[in-house]
Amino acid sequence: MALFGAIEIAAPGKAPVAVLVLVLSAGLLVRYIRTVVLLSTQWGMRRAAEKVGKAHQVHKATVAGDGLTVRVDKKACSYDWEAFGGFVETERQFILWDPSGEPVCSLPKRGFADPSLVPVCGRLIAERLTAA
Repeated sequence: MALFGAIEIAAPGKAPVAVLVLVLSAGLLVRYIRTVVLLSTQWGMRRAAEKVGKAHQVHKATVAGDGLTVRVDKKACSYDWEAFGGFVETERQFILWDPSGEPVCSLPKRGFADPSLVPVCGRLIAERLTAA
């Protein structure tokens, strides 16, 4: 309210427009901060990956030279490498991002049948995508 009053005193009759601009700016700032937290902290990346990966569902992924195929129950979804804008590798997983920066898919390292396949998969993903 104090801010609204100060705007009304500084620019009589312009307060509703100024408040609208302030609200929109605040919304953009909150979205920017959310994105920075998701991209720059381990907590944020883990939370985003859990949201995308649906941690309670069993899924299988096939990483190949032409793209990625994810199977959940009896459904399958295939992605070409061009569908991704980048990736992040953490201690526990690979997180693939779309071009806008939103997480699309997580590949938990513990899910590999053979632990020696983790670096092979990491090299393949790195060849196809740019690290964030």
